[in-house]
Amino acid sequence: MLGHVTESIDYNLPVDAITRKPVFAFSCNRRIRESYNGPLLRTADGDVYPADLEASVGKKVVKLYDQKVRFNCPAFNVEAVGDVFLRKKIVNKQLPDFELPSGPNNGHHRDFTYHGSGLPRPKIIALRDSAKKMTKGEIYEVSLVRFQGGGFICRFLSDAGNQRFVGNRGVEYEVVEPFTLYYLELSPGAYFEPTEGSPDPNYQLPTKAQSGNDYIYPAGEGPLVVSLKTDSGKGIVAGDIYRLRRFRVSNMNGQIEKLDGTDPRWIGIRGAAYEVIGAEMATFFTEDAGVLTVCDPSNSEGRAPIFSASNNDNELCFDVGSAYMRINHYKISERHQLFGGLDSPDQEYNAYLGNFSEKTVIRNSSGFSGVSLRKDAISSGLTEGYIGRDATGNTYSGEIYELIIGDFEIPNDSVNEAFRDMIDFYALT
Repeated sequence: MLGHVTESIDYNLPVDAITRKPVFAFSCNRRIRESYNGPLLRTADGDVYPADLEASVGKKVVKLYDQKVRFNCPAFNVEAVGDVFLRKKIVNKQLPDFELPSGPNNGHHRDFTYHGSGLPRPKIIALRDSAKKMTKGEIYEVSLVRFQGGGFICRFLSDAGNQRFVGNRGVEYEVVEPFTLYYLELSPGAYFEPTEGSPDPNYQLPTKAQSGNDYIYPAGEGPLVVSLKTDSGKGIVAGDIYRLRRFRVSNMNGQIEKLDGTDPRWIGIRGAAYEVIGAEMATFFTEDAGVLTVCDPSNSEGRAPIFSASNNDNELCFDVGSAYMRINHYKISERHQLFGGLDSPDQEYNAYLGNFSEKTVIRNSSGFSGVSLRKDAISSGLTEGYIGRDATGNTYSGEIYELIIGDFEIPNDSVNEAFRDMIDFYALT
């Protein structure tokens, strides 16, 4: 793309597979940007780096760190609202490069037996149902490799301990190993809100009072602010993020509250005690949008928004639900007219794409896809952005493993590269 420098040609990580750097990038398992070296997330006990994940399982997550590293674009770290926890699961990762024994060891001219060899017996997964009494998706233990026609495996059956031969590696079976995956578990009503743009002293607050000497924002609609100093008596810590609920128009003395709308308190004068945060994530979406994610929604019906950006009138939203997936931009007042989309396969988790441009595209890594023409261009002036929530309060419920949000259409070759990496890393089927 002319005017956008490719920062990596290795295509070894999902963000590096995309020519332009996104607005937000996060993984619960790894650093998905080659040059990012910071923490992945924060729990109530502190920052979590990749080496800390196992010890942090079960803890409440309070913050996600943006991994994108994009020039002239702030890190949009996001704060959790509601209950979000770090969880893990064990999956069987296929190992097509695993080297099976290369010759016999038991005096038989064609067999290698693991009994007495001192080597651990590898596990295999059945890739399809078989007349040899293998069930697709089941795991079996290898007992013997026979060097005949490219290598046949004799493995223990789980039902009666019988041994049977199976061939055609990559077609009937593949070697696997247990692999730990970490994910965010979003409880019903939980979501993330971007909180870390740049402090902006030029951000224009209302100049006309509407309650005595004060201007009061509706609940949840005040701008985000960062505290500039610590006040232990009020429980305020320098650098923490709050929402401005009201302020004195005459001197900008502000009353702040936590992001969940609780614990209001007066903080002091703007510029000395607090400053408004500018350049919110939603303002970057003016033409196109592209979203890549690995997730598993548990919403049994209704909307499951992974990402949204909105203003008072319009919303751009990517939904990945158990019944459909779609990305669209529309008037909030016309939301009830939207229905349908692409049915998602009934499986534990998958990788998904939503591209909103001249052609709106939705895909998943299992091969399901849909294309439509864009009805409405993105309206200017999107001001509110969320992860796991839409403009009117519908929230995503379920698991999130990885998420990349771009203010551009993600090219098809980049999607293919990212999907290949995600399929391999997450053992997607």
